[in-house]
Amino acid sequence: MQTIKVAEKKYKHHVSVPSGEGERVDEAVTVERRAEEVYCFSRPLENLPRFLRHVQCVTVHDDLHSHWVVNTLAGKEVKWDAEIIEDLAPGPDDFVIDKSRYSAFYGTRLEPVLNGLGVRSLVLCGVTTNICVETTARDASQRDYRVFVVSDATGELTRERHENALAILDYGFGWVVSVRDVVATLEPEAFPVGEGATP
Repeated sequence: MQTIKVAEKKYKHHVSVPSGEGERVDEAVTVERRAEEVYCFSRPLENLPRFLRHVQCVTVHDDLHSHWVVNTLAGKEVKWDAEIIEDLAPGPDDFVIDKSRYSAFYGTRLEPVLNGLGVRSLVLCGVTTNICVETTARDASQRDYRVFVVSDATGELTRERHENALAILDYGFGWVVSVRDVVATLEPEAFPVGEGATP
């Protein structure tokens, strides 16, 4: 069970709760199920529309393929087909951190795992650039991690939002790099001398 401090004062819908006053709770729902049951219910993609209001539906075709229909902030409907690449499947020694908010740090065991491994530099990839990636990068920066955001391994619904997020992150929260930069750093032999990462 996780206990949170709830703000006593009521704030308008679009007003943030000041620091130290607790979490904003507009509605409370009691789920009379064990935590394991709730977790198992939340994992199947088909159930996402039941608790993520912007997701209309997810149709799973098999373990690697699914079709998504989502409402954007602008009220437009966006559809796409998703595929999990087998090469990116977690290995036996990989850590899998499940998250329920935009930041990979919020309410997860990510930071204790990183601290236990002695990790101080993070390479961020994923979607979307200006929401999950940016929020995670900002949280990592505030925790004094060296943050590297991979520009061509992140994505956003529009090019403008992608580029704006990268500019903000590069200005104040980390470094924007390319896949080539990362590969050249991790595997220097992949590029001949003079063709490595951009400084």
